Amino acid sequence: SAGGHLALMGATAQPLATDLNAQGKPLKSLVVAVASLSGPTDLTLVGNPAYTNAQGLNLIQAWLGAGAQEDPQKHQEASPLYHVTADCPPALLVYGTADDLVPPSQATSMGDKLQAAGVPVTLLPIEGKGHEVSGMALLPQVVDFLESHLLPPPATTP
Repeated sequence: SAGGHLALMGATAQPLATDLNAQGKPLKSLVVAVASLSGPTDLTLVGNPAYTNAQGLNLIQAWLGAGAQEDPQKHQEASPLYHVTADCPPALLVYGTADDLVPPSQATSMGDKLQAAGVPVTLLPIEGKGHEVSGMALLPQVVDFLESHLLPPPATTP
């Protein structure tokens, strides 16, 4: 989930005006497509009743140096949800419907916000699964998603 969070932070980060693509034009995003497995998207909610897992709460508070109530701006800055723009890349959000560390609402809220911004998003709920949604069983779906956004379309013959 930490990797999913970092992937989403990279995908929602705004490039500098001096960042150019291969054609010398300003970049809209530093990332072409992103897949997140159980990545937290809104750290401002850490500590509210939806977060029943004390371990996750303690990890995030230790990382940010304060609780969400003590420093809400720091938690907002560290939350991909608050950096969504229309320039974000397509996203695959994989989550367990029984996750007690990162509530499923984190993925669905992020999906809603990306969709509202016009960004292609795929939600992949894993029914009955908790926080550990990784594994080889998901690999084909993740690879298919990334290939669909990273590879050029097949050439058509006239």
